Amino acid sequence: MSLRRILQGIGLTVVLLALAAGALALLMQYRPGALPGWLVVGAPESTAQAGALEVVFVADFSGPGRMVGEDLAKGFRQALEAHGAEQDVRLIVRDDRGQEETAAALAEGAASAFQTLALIGPGSSRGYDAFVETASQGEVPVIVPVAPPKLVEGSKWIFTLQPNQKQQAELIGQLVQRISPAKRVAFLTVKGAKTGYWPGLVASFAGSQAEAVEIRQVEADVKAPALAVESRQLTAFDLIFLDLPSELAVPLIKSLRDAGHEGRIVGFGDMASPEFSGRFSDSPKEQLAPGFYSNGLFAVAPVSPDISGERSRQLSDRHYQRTGSNPSWAYAYGYDTGLLLTDFIAARKAAGKDVRTGSPGEWRAALREYLEASRVAERPTSAFTGPLIFDAANQRDTQPALFVYRDKRATPYLLQYSGQPAREAGEGLDPQSTVTIEERRYDLVPVVFSGLRFHSIDAVDLALREYSADFEVWFRSRLEFTPEDVTFSGAVDGSLEVKLIESLDTAQEKYRRMRVKGKFRFQTSPRDLVLEKLTLPLSLRHRSLEANKLRFVVDSASFNSVSINSQVHDQINRDSVIAPGLGYVAVGSLLAVDNRATRGLGDPRARAGQMRYSELGLQLSLDSATATLGPTLARAVPWGVSLGGTLLLLVGGLLARSYKLRGGQLLHWSGVAQVVLFGSALLLAEVSLFGSPLLESTAQRWVVWIRNGFMLGYHVAVAFLVDSLLWWVIRNRRGTTVIQGTIRVLTSSAIFFAAFAAFYTNVLGRDFLPILATSSVLLTVVGLALRELILDAISGISLSMDQSLKVGHWILVKTRDVQLHGVIEDMSWRNVRMRSRDDQIHFVPNSLLFQTVVTNFSIMRGFTRVEIPFEVSSRTDLSRVIEQVSQRVSELLAGDPSVDDSRPIQLVCTEIEADTVEVVAQVFHHADSSFDTLSTRVLQRVSETLLALDAMPVHKVSLNRPS
Repeated sequence: MSLRRILQGIGLTVVLLALAAGALALLMQYRPGALPGWLVVGAPESTAQAGALEVVFVADFSGPGRMVGEDLAKGFRQALEAHGAEQDVRLIVRDDRGQEETAAALAEGAASAFQTLALIGPGSSRGYDAFVETASQGEVPVIVPVAPPKLVEGSKWIFTLQPNQKQQAELIGQLVQRISPAKRVAFLTVKGAKTGYWPGLVASFAGSQAEAVEIRQVEADVKAPALAVESRQLTAFDLIFLDLPSELAVPLIKSLRDAGHEGRIVGFGDMASPEFSGRFSDSPKEQLAPGFYSNGLFAVAPVSPDISGERSRQLSDRHYQRTGSNPSWAYAYGYDTGLLLTDFIAARKAAGKDVRTGSPGEWRAALREYLEASRVAERPTSAFTGPLIFDAANQRDTQPALFVYRDKRATPYLLQYSGQPAREAGEGLDPQSTVTIEERRYDLVPVVFSGLRFHSIDAVDLALREYSADFEVWFRSRLEFTPEDVTFSGAVDGSLEVKLIESLDTAQEKYRRMRVKGKFRFQTSPRDLVLEKLTLPLSLRHRSLEANKLRFVVDSASFNSVSINSQVHDQINRDSVIAPGLGYVAVGSLLAVDNRATRGLGDPRARAGQMRYSELGLQLSLDSATATLGPTLARAVPWGVSLGGTLLLLVGGLLARSYKLRGGQLLHWSGVAQVVLFGSALLLAEVSLFGSPLLESTAQRWVVWIRNGFMLGYHVAVAFLVDSLLWWVIRNRRGTTVIQGTIRVLTSSAIFFAAFAAFYTNVLGRDFLPILATSSVLLTVVGLALRELILDAISGISLSMDQSLKVGHWILVKTRDVQLHGVIEDMSWRNVRMRSRDDQIHFVPNSLLFQTVVTNFSIMRGFTRVEIPFEVSSRTDLSRVIEQVSQRVSELLAGDPSVDDSRPIQLVCTEIEADTVEVVAQVFHHADSSFDTLSTRVLQRVSETLLALDAMPVHKVSLNRPS
């Protein structure tokens, strides 16, 4: 069996083993829910919306609160679409036009519908009482996405995603008093509106130094002159709260600023919209001095990505990438409402329930129980606004955030609530850092604006799960930070070096910038590893101050002009931070703030053995810049499609191999097709395996072995393909299928050796130089022992490369002892096999041919000149004899294929004696024809001619005695 066939067998075995390993991993890790529906026998068809339950969404889409209503509905709808719940529920949107009577009628009609699962709304405080009554009477779950005007206790069917307006206003009032005490306070709202903000503000200023706290109501359709009069009356107040839609708030603020009002203005609702500051753009003063009207305004927002957790940051960035704008708080709460329903439907489906089975009443009761269960357990996933947890009053006890406009952007104020769950009040608390409302304690903490800028990322070690980083981190707050105050979670002990490189103090805040170098740990799943993806985490916190002492905020204004679009990976790629040798590029980043619990380790401050810290965390996503085709396709092609393609390519490869074994006409191309089909099947097998979620529970060592097996299969397949194409090109150029075995074996061995070297170096990450050094020593020892064989092999390669000798050539080998004349029948790595005219087989070593004189008769069409001697009488006319002999011999050999008729026969006189003249007939004769036959024929014709001309030679014998 030849070496090439042995290599083919080994390569095919490796490919089949890799495919078998992938298939075995799929079978061993098979989970029924992991396969796509078209692969599962008897998979149910999509229900579309046949028999779907109805969710009625009631909000203001044409009245004063239409912007809030539109954002609420948009967020709700996109949450259903993102999680596939639009196939199970039918969304019905109703417009209450901001009218209480309309909202009540719509709620009552929705509750009486048989297919209603839940009622969402209202979008404002109007109609809230009607929704509460409808929920109790119709026993329909009602989810209120906005802050209700009051707290309703005892209702089992209504749930609010925000605390009531009274609680929020009381918290904001207490916070604003910590910023600057006010003497005269005014609260403006729309006439006839039911608001809970006013009672909350009254409660917050009770017992304060405020001399007057007044409420003023404006008409919903008030004109600009009336607003101007109202604003002149408001200039006497040093603190003004606004609960107005944008259509009223914008002209009122313009009038106050134009009138020279220098007090603080705090707005609820629309004033926290990301587009609010842009509503002043048409004003001449705003164009001359951007931010003239909005800078210094305060806004109350239920949520903001800059001050929220990781989940909120992800959803906010996704919204910005899709729309190019920041999500409003109304969109966030609408999205969370939809997410709440999708979680419920997913949980019911996991329990084996279907919307097409069971009565709607059963589903409504199940939804109410699901919402109530959140009192003791957090949701599996948080949302825009944090964990969806309801308290005993069926409302979420979250604290509002206070924002201030600077440079037309709303940024978190330097003092905020900690974001911690409410705790019971106690004695000995600092009144300046805590707020107590209804026996519940809320912590006020300073905000720390922070950000990151990287200088380098290198030395990513997949074995140790460590990477090295050099970056800058800055802190901007009322607190003073030192390098000793900062601790990094996941840092390798003893590797950190933190230096203070810049410091600046102002009247409002302190700025510190530090340079950090060190090693950090990371974790990666087996699936991400084989997909050549990495996620590098980096998180930091204050060493001793807990979340009730400070709160980190993303300093997104220092990244770019968009508050939530702080993409760290853009800076990393722009500044070429990642070391080129790593072969990765940054494709995503997530910079967010979360409160995380750590073990107290005996610390007396620890509650239940844990301490909670505000932590700034970065998740940096890297993809391989030189990713192989398999991982690249696995990220884009569904793994089920790849699995089907693998089976089809395997069938095609087996058909091509069967055709080749039967000896079809396209023998070579069938071999190439076989290699291409099996290699493509191997690729799609890797795509289907590594693109599926089945590797998550597979041991990492097996994942590495499987991945390396696929990579080895690729290298062997490429080697087969290169080898086949190379010899196809050589055959076409040489015009023959006969190729010397020496060059064939050695070249194929070199190709497969190069493939193994590439696999060993690039995939296994090993140094190939030691193997080369070891093999060099071994080759030296073997070469000394087999120097003759090696000389023959090298000579054979040289002869093959020179192409001076080929199979079928007639040659003459002149050695010291003998001359060999024959045809070449075979050329191997050891010797050349010749067959002489006497039908003898001679094996001539390649080294002998390389070192001696070899005559090749076949280079010039295979003809060689031979000489046939004869004698002529010296008494004749020599010129006439030569002419006649030449003519007669030419006529004899005319048309003889063994004679080159393009060259005339020449007669040459070589020697003249007394009685004879020696003549030689020169004929170009084919080397593989019999010379004896030619000589006999020529001499016979010469004899006949000489007899006719009486020119036969006469030989006289001289004797030494008398005649």
